[in-house]
Amino acid sequence: MLRKINKLSPPILLRLLATLCSAFLLISAYPPFGYSESAWAALIPLLFVARYSNPKQSFNYSFIAGMLFWLISVSWLLSLGNTGGPLPLVALGWILLSLYCGMYIGLFTMVVSWIWVKVRTLPTYAQGVIMPIIIPIIWVGFEYARSTLFSGFAWNQLGISQYNNLLVIQIAQWGGVYAVSALVVIVNVSFTFLLMRFVNLLLKKKQARISIEVFLGLMAWLACLSIGIRAIQTTDISKRNQKHVTITAIQPNIQQIKKWPKDYALSIYNQIKSQTTLASMQNPDLIVWPETTLPGTIGITHYTEIFISKLARLGSPILAGIMEEREKNDETILYNSSFLFGTDGTIINSYRKRHLVPFGEYLPLENQIKFLKRLAPLGFSCMPGKESTVFKLKGKETDISFSSLICFEDTIAPLARQSVRNGARLLINQTNDAWFDGTAGAIQHMTHCIFRCVENRIPAVRCANTGITVFIDNTGRTDILKNDKNYSYLYKNSRINIPPADMPATFYTRFGDYTLAIPCGIITIILLALTLRRKENTATPQKRQR
Repeated sequence: MLRKINKLSPPILLRLLATLCSAFLLISAYPPFGYSESAWAALIPLLFVARYSNPKQSFNYSFIAGMLFWLISVSWLLSLGNTGGPLPLVALGWILLSLYCGMYIGLFTMVVSWIWVKVRTLPTYAQGVIMPIIIPIIWVGFEYARSTLFSGFAWNQLGISQYNNLLVIQIAQWGGVYAVSALVVIVNVSFTFLLMRFVNLLLKKKQARISIEVFLGLMAWLACLSIGIRAIQTTDISKRNQKHVTITAIQPNIQQIKKWPKDYALSIYNQIKSQTTLASMQNPDLIVWPETTLPGTIGITHYTEIFISKLARLGSPILAGIMEEREKNDETILYNSSFLFGTDGTIINSYRKRHLVPFGEYLPLENQIKFLKRLAPLGFSCMPGKESTVFKLKGKETDISFSSLICFEDTIAPLARQSVRNGARLLINQTNDAWFDGTAGAIQHMTHCIFRCVENRIPAVRCANTGITVFIDNTGRTDILKNDKNYSYLYKNSRINIPPADMPATFYTRFGDYTLAIPCGIITIILLALTLRRKENTATPQKRQR
């Protein structure tokens, strides 16, 4: 069977061109380009390669496409070389991460190629039913694996490319971002079969006709649009009976190279004081500071705590992103934390970041290899928190129950889901994207937060040091703070609808990834094992023959 495939295989140059085409389409689908429409056709060239190549060839070509996509997509990582990271190590990390993520695209196409060999003898209509179902399962399975294995890199799933397509992303309330990814893949598969039929027509092999796989893809897309329209209408109607809170998000725009040196500490404190004082004059229900707003810490020393307490006494509670410093067994421990200060100046509650960024907030194996700590970009490492915190406040119109997600935690759907299940009716992402200032990293980061709102049908406030400060409603609509030409420090007020405490949980909030992503992952592992086993079996007779 593989010999027949090799005879039908397109020339190497043509397959390489298809590889580059898929890479280009994937790159253009995400910020900074943001042509989300290209995602609906991005996999077609790779699927053609899988159809007319053996599994090994499919892996090699699609791995190139995946590597190129990730090298460009996360090239903003190189800016770490300007904000504290040793450039050689930053470049090495960028390359290794791109190779690792690109491998998943290679494995996806390899398994698809193997399945196409298996179903080739089946009738055309049977192939048309099987492939539009199994290919999205494989894609979601590998996407979920990349997002979870080895602490996970839950970044730029295929569905994320549709962040500004409100009608499409509403299905995330049932299957998370992976449901949107699956839909995009189904459409790609349908177009692939359609193009194959046109190729057969040109080669005068078969007559062109409407195929079941094209019908399935079209029906899935139309059903999604119908669901999206209904979901937005229902959600907007429910907001009419919801009460409001007024929240101010402060964006100080402090450059990363100025955040920690003592020479800039006084100016940072004065700037935050000025912004918070102005914001307090509008008497919001809550003022939000971004991640690690001040160069001081809370815990061992008291200056920073006293400073925030005085500002909170101006009349509005403050949710402050601050480093927390504690002593344990004669050792200083640091947490990336968020503290809620009441109007009486006392700390109401706090949250410690649970999912730390490897090579940013800690270095793997640093406790075993001591000199690695010297290479930490921050100059120190953090300890992870263990619990999800639900902050509670009394607003003017209604009580507020909310949770903080610090930095990249809003890219991890289970963390947001857990907060909502614990009672949070608002998510607040406090982040410092100054590490990647002026790059696409900030807007790519923001796109993930939109899906946390749709998945759980609750609003979010995203407060950034630099980058994108934005208010997101529970359908994914955004109200972004626009930076002025001078890039001076800013803040933004917004009235936010707060869902009631007894709001019905979405399907995703109730079941999470257990109904789609995890089953897809299990099926994909089985298919990958069978694919690799097949390769071993085909190699064994050759060795015996020798």
